[in-house]
Amino acid sequence: MGRPRARARRHRGRRRDARPGPRGRVLRPPRRRQHDPLLDRYFVLGALEQRYRGDLDTYLEAGDHSWGIFDHAWWNHGYTELAWRLWPIDARGAFHGPFKASKRSPTVLVVGTTYDPATPYRGSVRLTRDLGNARLLTMRGDGHTAYGGNSACIDAAVDAYLEDGVVPAKGAKCRQEVPFVAPGAAAAARREASAVSHVLPLARPLAQR
Repeated sequence: MGRPRARARRHRGRRRDARPGPRGRVLRPPRRRQHDPLLDRYFVLGALEQRYRGDLDTYLEAGDHSWGIFDHAWWNHGYTELAWRLWPIDARGAFHGPFKASKRSPTVLVVGTTYDPATPYRGSVRLTRDLGNARLLTMRGDGHTAYGGNSACIDAAVDAYLEDGVVPAKGAKCRQEVPFVAPGAAAAARREASAVSHVLPLARPLAQR
């Protein structure tokens, strides 16, 4: 498969017209028309509200650095951000801060996961501090985002906040509820599945029938 930086270098060699700039072009157009309203909004908002600068090497170096320090979520920084840098439209009136929550407004609830691989927990702590009038609700666990089935404790606290305006107690923490299988049971299940596969005849995929 090769390192992403090497693949990006080869791609740049094939497409000399890929230069970040106010009217830069996308590296390669999609072969088929694809439209996802949610992803489209996510991309456009990221391109317009964030301030991406630098030339192509800036993003290749950032991607290479991310590859070296993150085991799983390296793709979230550097290489993928080049697409936002190439966005040809400049935002007008985008708000870049300072981000503060007025004391006259309802307290903002910030939910953070201690081992979130995409949005690190320290960012939740910093956001709560920067907003001022904010409360941090912590889920002790991993994975990206906490609300919506990862913890009944988190779900109940967020629902109470959204429906009744109830703010969790300061320093509130919830545990993630994950049905992990004990290592011994998992190994036994794999051995059983392997034994069955040696007995049953191999079936061809449906696409080949």
